Amino acid sequence: MIFMRETANAEQDFKMTFIDPASAARPPIQVPREGHLTLGPREMKMIPVHVPIPGGVLCYSTAEILAHGHNADRDFLIVYYDPGRVAEIALAASREPQVDGDTLYRYWDKKHGSAVFGVRVGDKEKVLYYNNRLLIFVVPKERALRSWVAEVPSTVAPGAEDSGAIAVPFVTDAALLADYGSEKNRIWAELDFRPGHHDLTVLLPPSPKECRVDGADQEFKYDHHGRSASLQITTPATPYTPRDISEVQYWVERFDPSLGQWESGPLRPLDATGPAPYGYVKYVKKRAGIPQEDGGRLFVKSFAADWRKVFVSGRLIPELSGADKEAEASLPIDLNWNGTDTIEISYEAFGSSDAEPDMSDLKGIESVKIGNDRASAREITEWLVQRVPAPMRGREVDFEFSAGGWKSGTINSAAPRSELKLIPAYTWCRAEFSIERPQQQWFAPRQLTFEADRDALLYLNGKFVGRYVTEGPQEDFYLPEPYLNFGERNVLTILLAHADEPGHIRTLRVRPYDEFATRRTRLEFEW
Repeated sequence: MIFMRETANAEQDFKMTFIDPASAARPPIQVPREGHLTLGPREMKMIPVHVPIPGGVLCYSTAEILAHGHNADRDFLIVYYDPGRVAEIALAASREPQVDGDTLYRYWDKKHGSAVFGVRVGDKEKVLYYNNRLLIFVVPKERALRSWVAEVPSTVAPGAEDSGAIAVPFVTDAALLADYGSEKNRIWAELDFRPGHHDLTVLLPPSPKECRVDGADQEFKYDHHGRSASLQITTPATPYTPRDISEVQYWVERFDPSLGQWESGPLRPLDATGPAPYGYVKYVKKRAGIPQEDGGRLFVKSFAADWRKVFVSGRLIPELSGADKEAEASLPIDLNWNGTDTIEISYEAFGSSDAEPDMSDLKGIESVKIGNDRASAREITEWLVQRVPAPMRGREVDFEFSAGGWKSGTINSAAPRSELKLIPAYTWCRAEFSIERPQQQWFAPRQLTFEADRDALLYLNGKFVGRYVTEGPQEDFYLPEPYLNFGERNVLTILLAHADEPGHIRTLRVRPYDEFATRRTRLEFEW
């Protein structure tokens, strides 16, 4: 196997030369014979070299191998490549072979015993007949990656040359070959298809008498020379409809030390008191004592470069809010200077960086100081810290919990985002929906489409399913089947950050993942 990769971040056209590993003379082989190979920016490619296949040896191929095998009185090789490109295939040949099919060029190298031919890859598969024995399928890449091969006993069909298994390729665009088998003179396969029309080519021993799709007779064409049956399967549209949610229940959580579990003491890493939490960690310092003579500059330092929002007396201080480990700001002159100021910090603990040096950073706020400059500033001590909010129960949320009861609200009712101000509060929203039981033969995963003017955490029936950030890009969140209650009540819980109403939610929709929805189709051939 030869592996290559484009590293200059630009498309490359080239020829390559390598030594034939199977020849004692070790002759150089130049690939391709005509034209050139192309690698796009950062593209990778493998060239199989000297691969034993039924009935011979594949010397090399610029197209990648999907499968090879034996089918009754025919052998087959399936390769794939991007449409529009040329697949060059070289097979061991001690004498000039007979090649039937659409090729751009053909060579027979008598000295080194190989036959080389090039095929332009199209939007559908092309079939070459090599010495009336080997069938070579050249398939476009996207179609090949959804093609499958089954194995059945040779006794099911006439014409088999031995008593072993025969390989049956299904060249199509199926999402899955779910199951297959055989009974007497019949083979069957269950394939999952997306909604729409699907062309299917099946390599079969000659000549099937009947074809059935989901128990109904199906017309098909059989190519005796190519030993293949062709037919079309139509899958209906997904039978499930989207559900838009506009009404929710909600309650507002503020930085209230009487709600939930809080720790008190000096600032220290979150890692020092247990596993680092995942979510918004609250820091509160009441009566912070910020006298005007201290200089009115606040210095905040975090252990890690995590996002935080800093509020003083309920007002966001933008200069202190961000992901920098250290920040400082002059406080507005109209704040309380009588020692009753409250500092509230929302710290976003959402995992670690995936690379050094930041990967090993501790979590949490390291220090908060007040003064004229960082060196002489006085540290503010004795904080209240809430690692997890009151509704959390381990890793799950209690979607029945509220402080003071639930209110009714409507989404998409807040002012435009440009007019909104962040506040030291969180809005817990609850939305209920039902979902029909799955129809037989259908697989249709569900997703939540969510858009808002605030960052949010999303839960389904108490279990975490995703984190939404306003910068994007993710707006669709998978709702795992084990979390859903089909035919029963389902509850979405949404934690909106730095908000006191549900109107900041702009879109709340439960719908099928149409691009992954499939229907299982049973295909049968009988001799």
